Amino acid sequence: MLMMNSAKKAGIAELGYLKWLLKKNPFSSISSEALSEITPLHVDTEVDKDLARIVRSTIERGTKGLLFVVGEFGSGKTHRLRLISELVERIPCYYIKVDVESLGGLVRRIYEKIEEEGLLSKIEAILKLREERIIHDNYEDLAEDIANILSQKGYFILMLDEIENLVQRSSRKELERLGSFLHRLYDRIERGIIVIACVPKAFNILNLYIRDIPYNRVVVKRISNEEAELILSKRLQLCREGATRRISLDSLYPFKRETVHKMNEIAGGNPRRLLKYARMLLASSVASVLEGNAIGPEFLLKEFSPTKGSSHVKNDYNGVFKTIRNKFGERSFSIIEASKVINLPIAETKELLEKLVEENKLMRDGFRYKVC
Repeated sequence: MLMMNSAKKAGIAELGYLKWLLKKNPFSSISSEALSEITPLHVDTEVDKDLARIVRSTIERGTKGLLFVVGEFGSGKTHRLRLISELVERIPCYYIKVDVESLGGLVRRIYEKIEEEGLLSKIEAILKLREERIIHDNYEDLAEDIANILSQKGYFILMLDEIENLVQRSSRKELERLGSFLHRLYDRIERGIIVIACVPKAFNILNLYIRDIPYNRVVVKRISNEEAELILSKRLQLCREGATRRISLDSLYPFKRETVHKMNEIAGGNPRRLLKYARMLLASSVASVLEGNAIGPEFLLKEFSPTKGSSHVKNDYNGVFKTIRNKFGERSFSIIEASKVINLPIAETKELLEKLVEENKLMRDGFRYKVC
């Protein structure tokens, strides 16, 4: 019965979007990880031109390179890494999400990704240990071994995404080890690109420990109103009902252009926040009396008052808090543990946890959190 009710509610929601001539909410999948393909939704910016130039020139020269993709949470870093993977032909790309708390954990993830037949027998015993117990004295040897494996595969691109999860919680000694590991890895590879994506704070920290490595840096900036229009319109067009594609519609319908500009302003030019506002605004309008009229900025401001905040966002925080409280009770937990429970990316989980700290529902316990 419960499953039937859930299916019925989902069906009603989908019918609600038909008044906007949409099959479903185009913004239901915000995270790049949730998308099957990036290219159809991509909007080129100056950042992408710089990124393409650096990657293309390094590949054409057949040399090695280190590239940082730096930007705030939700700015589109993971999106760019996935785009590189889709656009670079015949070159193996190894994407690693750094949702670990130790260098040992990172080494494990790299081996698991690049070794197709499983873990190497020579380090198998080491990697069977808990991540934090991987012998610290051999990290440079492991870096050499990883470089040798990658070199056997010809030209490659190794992507380390969200490395802030490791950098921002590491001690100085651990950061020195990470820096030495990256130094040795870069020194030993002959042909390939290491791409590291992180937030500005993590880049500034890591930069202190890798000064001798030449690198390029691409900073993902805030999007303009015109770019915001293109981002939303591409998603809207993919969700149009087949017959409606022949109807002359504004590509942003059901949003008015000024509504998109206002959403982008409230989002601070952050693509993830823009998509989140678009998702919630469209969902709110389904239950409203707007019928098929375009959604104006007055409805946006009514739903997301800058002074009162969004009730939808508050409900998100409350739901996350209840889930965390039920799971962990009084014991402390890490960001990674929380992300697995609420099924969100590490960076987004951290943002939610910090908000709950501000609301005095959670408290920090070193690098961990506890329910107040």
